[in-house]
Amino acid sequence: MNYWHMQLEPGDGKLGADKVREIIKNNIIGMGTWDEKSNQQNDFQKRMQIGDIVLIKSGQEVIALTKIVGDYFVKDDNDFWFNRRRAVDVLEIVDGTKQDFPQPMGTLNIASGRNTDTYKYIESWYRSVEKKRSKMTLENLQLLQKKFQDMKEHESVLFSTINSIDKKKIQQLLYIYEAFNDIENKPVVLLRKRIIKHLVQHDINSDVVNTLKKEIEVNSERDVFRSWKDPFRILYSIYFAYYKEEVENYLERFAKIIQKRLKIEGFTKHNKPVHFDGAQNQGNDMVWFAIFNSTYKSQQHAYQLFFFIQNSKFGYGLLHRDHEDQNLIIEMDKFSFKDMITAFKQHIEIIEKDNSKEKAMITEKIDLLKYRKQMILQGPPGTGKTRLAKQIARFMIKGDSEPRVDDIKDQVKLLQFHPSYSYEDFVRGIVAKSNGNTIEYKTENKILANMAKKALEDGENPYILIV
Repeated sequence: MNYWHMQLEPGDGKLGADKVREIIKNNIIGMGTWDEKSNQQNDFQKRMQIGDIVLIKSGQEVIALTKIVGDYFVKDDNDFWFNRRRAVDVLEIVDGTKQDFPQPMGTLNIASGRNTDTYKYIESWYRSVEKKRSKMTLENLQLLQKKFQDMKEHESVLFSTINSIDKKKIQQLLYIYEAFNDIENKPVVLLRKRIIKHLVQHDINSDVVNTLKKEIEVNSERDVFRSWKDPFRILYSIYFAYYKEEVENYLERFAKIIQKRLKIEGFTKHNKPVHFDGAQNQGNDMVWFAIFNSTYKSQQHAYQLFFFIQNSKFGYGLLHRDHEDQNLIIEMDKFSFKDMITAFKQHIEIIEKDNSKEKAMITEKIDLLKYRKQMILQGPPGTGKTRLAKQIARFMIKGDSEPRVDDIKDQVKLLQFHPSYSYEDFVRGIVAKSNGNTIEYKTENKILANMAKKALEDGENPYILIV
């Protein structure tokens, strides 16, 4: 995060502080057009990043403190005097006159040194504002979870919530979407942008959403919204946009506090907390994170200290997704940090001893197979490729890492290709069979087709072919 300070009026300086305040209230800042090679133009377009803090000034007069929330974009209209723009969150606007900023000169400058007066000034103001603005607590997070649950379960609540969002916040969100690239080829993002644009002036309902979907689908050769029929998946992000950063920061801090209190930072890590975006940005009504042994790349196959909020309840305890019979989860309406720490302490030894590098390697490969469905293990003869393949197969079926498959032959097949091995041997071929005095030729499935048929008929268990 960088600190910046900039003027927000034309070079003639005739706009005045009050007019600048009115512009800022629209959640936007910008610059006019001049020499493309100017350092200030380049800084505003490329160097300034989402999350940076920008102090708005008029000479030595301090006007407002803002945070960048959108990428750079250009729009020529008569709304503002500048066409090069960025969406901002207005952290605070100064009432009255305050003329004490230490560096009045310059259209746009970065506060580059921690020991400079400008850096200290902006940082002190930002810390003060953040302290006053921060409202996220576990209790508020619980209320937010209940809100998302109600929005997900009741369409009437969803639309009334979206329609009640302040129109200036909607306009701020529209500025953020204005900066998105190649949006015409991203139908879901385009739909959200059009909904937001509609919301600036009007309320929405299911008919509006469906009409906008049809307009976008006209230019597509496929059903692009097949997985997005539930309006919650489309609309939740409009509401969540104003809480997302605070929720993410709060959950991240909370996970680290737990690790520190338990004194397990040295051998554990935590996943990126999952919140109302869900795992695939399609909306969710649960928040959670897991703390697990750092030997593993992810928590998926590890013992984990699990924390969540769901159904308006807090939950925590020991969790293992491959051994559900060993899960020890407590749920309650009111949260006690002390009780949670006491419960977690009972499981520290399990987390610490869950540090098998071999198991971690095997489960990492299994996680990849969930998405790729096939994998090539490469290396010289005798380096353990077949052994590892057997361990992966066995872990997927039995949950242990023994390098044998003799007892699971119905689901695992191991075969060796050789020069004379053909398609007819592997997939499907013609077989000659005696029928009395005649020979009949029949087409039969071979190992690959037979396994595919079994997998299709089963549907629940994995079928693995090792070549």
